[in-house]
Amino acid sequence: MRHPKQSTSQRKFREQIAVRVRELRLARRWSQVQLAKRLGLSQSRLSEIESGDGSFTAEQFLEILALFNVTASSFTGPVDRRADLQNALARAGATNLLETERVASEELADVHAAIIDALIDGSSRLITGIGPVVVRNANQVNARRLVAETLQIGLRNRLLWVFDNIIHALQMSSHRRGAHARALLVLRNAISLDGEIYIDGYDVVDPTIRTQAGLEKAKTRSSELSKKWHIVSALQPADFKHALEQADLL
Repeated sequence: MRHPKQSTSQRKFREQIAVRVRELRLARRWSQVQLAKRLGLSQSRLSEIESGDGSFTAEQFLEILALFNVTASSFTGPVDRRADLQNALARAGATNLLETERVASEELADVHAAIIDALIDGSSRLITGIGPVVVRNANQVNARRLVAETLQIGLRNRLLWVFDNIIHALQMSSHRRGAHARALLVLRNAISLDGEIYIDGYDVVDPTIRTQAGLEKAKTRSSELSKKWHIVSALQPADFKHALEQADLL
């Protein structure tokens, strides 16, 4: 049902809420049927609302805040997805990443989801932040499950490249801890069992590379590990080591 009497600002805010709810639902990997059931709506009605044709009741909106562990203020401005990722990695062990004031959404509390989202984002800060998460949670991280999940979305080589960099970063340190041995075992096992390199061009991780000339230049500066896994990135094992040091893990 349309709302012709609403002002332009009211309609814009309603549409903004609809977009944000859809993003939260997809991030949680829920279908419209699953969310609609939790809100006491039909799937068709939720579909209309997410399309901007309708609005949630006050009770439904409060339920949305509780379901996704977000505040009402998160619906009033642009969504800072990278801040959510940074918060999630920090909470999972990458204490070198300072948490922003906005609380991370609940869907990123899961360590595996945070790692995969950081891989997708591709920024150097988030990629190196995976190192402290893996080392600190070596007993919980299921490396082979991560390999399987990233294979489905085309990021398997990127994940194994990160694993290889973490291994080299740990080996660069003379200060070994108990967590290091477990992390090395988990990562080495994942690479040894799933480490066949799938060569299909290059995976350009660095989001700042936008031209062919920039790509060719970046290739020459890539580390031996990056070349091994067909990754284009300026990141070196030393960058992963630095992230571990900042997280007080070396």
